[in-house]
Amino acid sequence: MADEWASRVAAGAWLGDQRRNASLVGILAALLAHRGLSWSAALGSRLRQAAGDLVRLTCGLADLLRGAFEYTAELAAACEWVIISFDKSCFNYTGLRGLRRQLGNLGQTKGQARGLWALSGLVLTPQGEPLGLIHLKVWARPDNLAPADQRPYHERESYGWEEGVRAASERLRPGQRVLAVADREADVFEFLNMARPAGVDLLVRVAQPRRYHEEGSLDPALASVLQGVWQRPRAQLERRRCGDREALLSLHYLRCELCAPSKWPAARRCRVPVTVVGVREEHPPPGVKPLCWVLVTTRLLHTAEAAWEMVQVYGRRWRIETLHETIKTEGLGIERLQLRSVSALTLAVGLYYVVGCRAMELCFQAREHPDQPALGRLDEDELAVLAVLSGRPVVTLGEAVAQVAKLGGWEGYPSSQPYGPRTVQRGLEALSHMVCYHRAERAQRCDP
Repeated sequence: MADEWASRVAAGAWLGDQRRNASLVGILAALLAHRGLSWSAALGSRLRQAAGDLVRLTCGLADLLRGAFEYTAELAAACEWVIISFDKSCFNYTGLRGLRRQLGNLGQTKGQARGLWALSGLVLTPQGEPLGLIHLKVWARPDNLAPADQRPYHERESYGWEEGVRAASERLRPGQRVLAVADREADVFEFLNMARPAGVDLLVRVAQPRRYHEEGSLDPALASVLQGVWQRPRAQLERRRCGDREALLSLHYLRCELCAPSKWPAARRCRVPVTVVGVREEHPPPGVKPLCWVLVTTRLLHTAEAAWEMVQVYGRRWRIETLHETIKTEGLGIERLQLRSVSALTLAVGLYYVVGCRAMELCFQAREHPDQPALGRLDEDELAVLAVLSGRPVVTLGEAVAQVAKLGGWEGYPSSQPYGPRTVQRGLEALSHMVCYHRAERAQRCDP
């Protein structure tokens, strides 16, 4: 299952020596096959030294992951347009006391928590199927930083959003249409006003009160009922699932020009043509906080249907939240890494991101395209073990991954919630132990 993918990803890495690329194949396959184990236990004695040599390299993270980015770009090229979901996350390594001074401030418990920050970009199809990683930046936040408004824009962390969009668009095929989606943390006027590459648009959830046409503000708290937005006649109601209930949502959208912050000098002030989309739950159950999103996109929308599409696209942004849950303590255990330098830790984090994306892809492929053959995604020994467990041959990917999910704790009843990547990971880990026993037993039978 993993060898072909690992070979493709490792072939594109710039490591200075083909022998290191060959080692990277085994490292990726081992990390994928042994999720939930520590770095050392997953690699075993055969690969541990090679992995140590690899993460001690002076190569950059982009060089190590170049093959993964190319693999994602090839998959994305088959789509008319793609979503890139961007998100920032932190990894807590406070327990690594020898690295305390080199690690960064996580902004928790008065600076006592130490670790690394990461900004990643995950490529999705318009239907929300994850294709892979296209951007990753990992850094340690310095202590005692000057306030953001006292530093140039390109020296702030918020510049990372623009940096990520540019890097991702350069790695995709020329002319690829992209909608870059980010949460409220990316609501930065400089980011919305960036000189975007051709075919690239932004979709960001509003966090800051912003002025449009000098008439009013887009109030994220909706205290003023968005003044102009909700009062426009272009509105419609639609029923959608919201958690375990069906919500009545009202949609409003407004094409306008966002004005630069008033504190900017007159010479810098400008306007950005955008569409503001507001969606809010009407008549929520008593005691339930109503669903409320205010989104701003640089794509100029002309119909309510196009505005609903933006709401749906933003909802698919949560795939990258799932990725972060997958690679943290409940999934791949990225915060259990115990390496001896921040540079080694950074490269190892990059490898776990790639492995986490692959695990997610398997899960969503099985759910969205269950009738494709399982052979090729899983090897013959894995399918043989699953056939014994299910009592019949396992042919399709949907059948195979459903059986894997049951090993991970999924009940599999018609009323059960769909399985997710973490459940599939737990099942694959259990399956790997069964396959090892199956191979050992077969070898013993064949031993004269």
